[in-house]
Amino acid sequence: MWSIVNNFFNVLFDVLLWPVGWLSPAWQVCALALPAAIFALVVFRYTSNQAGIERAKDRVKAHLLELWLYRDDLWVTLRALGNVLRYNMTYLRHSLAPMAVMLVPFVLMLVQIESRFAFRSLKPGESAILTLELDGEGPVSVMPTALRLPEGLEQETPALRIDETAEIVWRVGARQSGEYELEIQVGGTQLVKRVVVDGSGPRISPAVYRSNDLNALLYPAETLLASDIPVRAIHLDYPRARSTFLGLSSASWIFFAASMVFGFALRGPFGVTF
Repeated sequence: MWSIVNNFFNVLFDVLLWPVGWLSPAWQVCALALPAAIFALVVFRYTSNQAGIERAKDRVKAHLLELWLYRDDLWVTLRALGNVLRYNMTYLRHSLAPMAVMLVPFVLMLVQIESRFAFRSLKPGESAILTLELDGEGPVSVMPTALRLPEGLEQETPALRIDETAEIVWRVGARQSGEYELEIQVGGTQLVKRVVVDGSGPRISPAVYRSNDLNALLYPAETLLASDIPVRAIHLDYPRARSTFLGLSSASWIFFAASMVFGFALRGPFGVTF
């Protein structure tokens, strides 16, 4: 199921970015914000109580004016303040439905933004930590595993097995530019993880999860792991491409800001009030 969702959004964003792929990342993100804003306006137009929102806004404005005109009358001021709060709550209630409808699609949009713009590939000479996260049903110290690397990648440390967290960790070095697939043998199961060195591919994935794990939606760039294996995830700590705030890269915050600008600019033509 999660594979279908990931594939749909991967293809959708590939199509949306195709005409603007020659632009810098910041402008590509701004270009993505336009269809996102249009989607939000359409959802808001048809799922919110537009007349109720307009009435609530008018009441808030009226009672704010009352606050200013009768600021010397304590009783009138308190009553007006209470009405401002009351109609603000009414406004929020009318806005809940469109926000609920938009929540999941916008989260998946942000996942795509992070997947495409938040991380960068390794450079020749850099190292990264490769972590195999297991189910924890038994001690990993006795689990047979083997790491196979293609030319261009090098295993720099032996496997570090951590029973407390059910993890097996290696340090992998990038030696040559290219796009590689490393293999991890766990018992009778063979797993594959893509590694990009000095590349400019469309998506960088710092993790890949099993297909039945909800976390798989957060890392859509690679084929998901089978659901019936003892491995929960494979992690590779790619470097961040840009700064972060509250867990999101600057690309996501640019997307937020540009979406709001487009939304306010287009609300008139779309007949939306908020």
